[in-house]
Amino acid sequence: MMRTISRLHQRALFGITAAPGLLFMLVLQWQSSENPWGSRRFTLFDDAMISMDYGRTLAKTGELVWFPGAPRVQGFTNPLWTLWMAFVHLIGFNGSPAALIISLTGIVLILASSWIIFDLVLTYSAGNSQLIAVLAAGSLPFLYPLTYWTLRGMEVGALTFFCLLLLRATINHIRDGRVRIQFSMVLPMILGIATRFDFAIFCVVAVAALLMWGPAYVKVRLVAQYGAIVVGTAALVCLAQKLYWGSWLPNTYHLKMDGVSPIDRIARGLASSAKATVLFAIVAIAIITQLRSKEMHQRLVVIASAMFMAMAAYAVYIGGDAWETEMFNRFYATILPLVPLIIGISFNTIRKRTTPAFIALALLVTSIGAGVAVNPFGFSEKHFYVVAVVSLVAALMIISFSFIPRDGLMAGAVIAAVCLIVSAYPVAQQQKNNDLLLTRTNLLVTESVETMRDTTEAGARIGTIWAGVPAYYSHRTMLDLLGKND
Repeated sequence: MMRTISRLHQRALFGITAAPGLLFMLVLQWQSSENPWGSRRFTLFDDAMISMDYGRTLAKTGELVWFPGAPRVQGFTNPLWTLWMAFVHLIGFNGSPAALIISLTGIVLILASSWIIFDLVLTYSAGNSQLIAVLAAGSLPFLYPLTYWTLRGMEVGALTFFCLLLLRATINHIRDGRVRIQFSMVLPMILGIATRFDFAIFCVVAVAALLMWGPAYVKVRLVAQYGAIVVGTAALVCLAQKLYWGSWLPNTYHLKMDGVSPIDRIARGLASSAKATVLFAIVAIAIITQLRSKEMHQRLVVIASAMFMAMAAYAVYIGGDAWETEMFNRFYATILPLVPLIIGISFNTIRKRTTPAFIALALLVTSIGAGVAVNPFGFSEKHFYVVAVVSLVAALMIISFSFIPRDGLMAGAVIAAVCLIVSAYPVAQQQKNNDLLLTRTNLLVTESVETMRDTTEAGARIGTIWAGVPAYYSHRTMLDLLGKND
């Protein structure tokens, strides 16, 4: 069932929806700039600062390398995002103001992603679509891993936005039965792959959806055309990397994948993905609730779920990520917003006859969430009690609302439970140190590097493990001891 409301009403309702999340992100950003060692300063995650190094060098010298005079080595995996950073420097921003611009870009991308979810739920959800649109779209800034990685300067927010753009274009293409390729689908495909190569996974899912549900007499042609665009874009990105840096793929990809057996990578990937078990269960139940439906919202749930599962499988295959101690890694952060969308489309028409399924879900949330919502590699008894309480509260919310037949409350309860499970533990850990975006160490390193710049000669060669911040603020010749950039 598709519903519409006036454009003015829709915009006003979204403004109310977005306001709490916007305030939350702005407070996080402001709090993270408090510098105990000097004046207020905005910083980015060190990996993001590596891209900032390349971007600033490109803006100043025309060379896309780590620092002026550095060898041609591709130490980043986000070409389009790095070009955006180069543009920020080209128009005159540098240092703390440049970092702030990148973080504010992330805030805009999260709000734009929230708008797409809001629009999709209003368009395709049955039942009380306005209530659930507010809950689903409003939850995005409170999915802490998404907000953390985005505000810290990573390309996560951009990839999420392009993924949701592609999802909306795909379902609209299927709904309208269009027989020609659509710019609304082509644009996110190109931009997404140019941002990070593995975005092609989402493109494959979108093309497969067209093959399944596209116009019968032209869908093979459409699949061939879109497939050619995906393959061609990926090939052009690889060719450009080969011609400029001498390698088809980024140096960091080779460091991560070469010399590690698939068995070892997959074993670690499964362990690091264990904390997402609850999300897998929720997605599975969402699909089950749609099995008897042949309406458009069922197809939207299937496509979104396929995108979620495909990226999760990729994260397992490559062995997870380097930064996943207390929260979901960057791959899962990218697809987290698909979960409230899936819930909003599928869960808000649940009736009492399906209550037992959700009691089972609540028990699953409690039993699994308590054990694996923290990093499996850093588990401790203290972690167990914290996450057990969060999971129990989430389970009680699901059980309580599963007995209330009113449309929207069931979905709202599950969305709130997801936010609790995903966000409560890492937020509590960071709040203990009054460092919600984990910027204190970056601020200290930044101040130290600037001191080092003042106490070394211009021709000094400095070895480093923190590659991003030292190269950016020292303006010295650097040696990357981890081998990512040279």
